[in-house]
Amino acid sequence: MPISFHGGHSGNYCDHAEGKLEDIICNAIEQGFTHYGLSEHMPRTQTEYLYPEECERGRTPEQLERMFALYIQEGRQLQYKYKEQIHILVGMETELIGTNFDEIEHFYHKYSPDYLVGSVHYVNQIPSDYSESDFEKLEQLLGGTEAVFCAYYDAQFELLQRIRPQVVGHFDLIRLFRPEFSLSAKIWEKIERNLTCAISYDALVEINARAFKKKQREPYPQYKILQMLISLGGKVTLGDDSHHPKEVGLNYEKVFKFLKEQGISSLYALEKDEQGCLFHTKIPVS
Repeated sequence: MPISFHGGHSGNYCDHAEGKLEDIICNAIEQGFTHYGLSEHMPRTQTEYLYPEECERGRTPEQLERMFALYIQEGRQLQYKYKEQIHILVGMETELIGTNFDEIEHFYHKYSPDYLVGSVHYVNQIPSDYSESDFEKLEQLLGGTEAVFCAYYDAQFELLQRIRPQVVGHFDLIRLFRPEFSLSAKIWEKIERNLTCAISYDALVEINARAFKKKQREPYPQYKILQMLISLGGKVTLGDDSHHPKEVGLNYEKVFKFLKEQGISSLYALEKDEQGCLFHTKIPVS
C-alpha cells in the first residue's frame, strides 16, 4: 500500500516539473496508492530568488503566487473528485530563504493547505541543491563543506522550531553534491538536535525516493540518520518527490528494500478527521 506525502509537483504550477496535476493523481490511483499528499512549493516573493528556468519564462513573484493559488484551487477539486478512490491532502512545501518565517506563515494562513512539508533548499540565500557551482560558492563563502552542512542544519532547526511542519522533507538533502562527505561530531550533534525537535511535536520524517533519481546510493535520510531517528522514537512516512506523472512511486522498490533492511515494519500517513484536524494512521510495510 504505497503512500507519498512529498510530491505532486507538476508542469501546471512548477517550471522545473512536467505534466498535469490530475495525471499525477490518476497514476497514483493506478499504482494502488492509498494516500497521496500534494506539496507544491510556496511562492518566492523576491525576484533575485527566481530560478533560471523561471527567469527564462519571464516569471515574476506575483505570477508565482497566482500559480500557487491555482494549484490550491485545482488540488481541492481533485481532492473532492477522487475522494472515493484515494485519500488526497493538498499541502505546501516551504521555501526557507534567510529568515522569511513571516512569509511562510502568511502563505500558510492565506491559502490554508492541509499540511506543510518543511524543506530547506537555500543556505545563506544561495540554493544548496541546484548546481555544483552554487554549492562551491557556499563552501567558499562559509569556509568549507562542514560549515555548509552546519548552516543547513541550523536553518532546518529554526524551521522546525518556528513553523513546526507536519512532514520534514528530504532531511539530509544537503549531501546531494557531497554524498561521500564524512559527517563530523559537530554535524551529528545538530542532526540529533533536529530529529529530537521534530519528534517532540510528533512530525513525520519522510524517506525520500528522489535521492535515487539523483544517483544517490541511499534515500534521504541516509541509513545512519534513519537509525538515529528510529532509536529516538521517530515516525517515518514516504515521499516520491515526483515532478512528472511518470515519477509517481519512482524507485519505491528500492525504498521498500531499504526499509526492510533497516527493520522498519510500519509507516505513517496523514489523514484529516471530520473537523479538519490532522491525525496519523499507522500502515504496515508490505
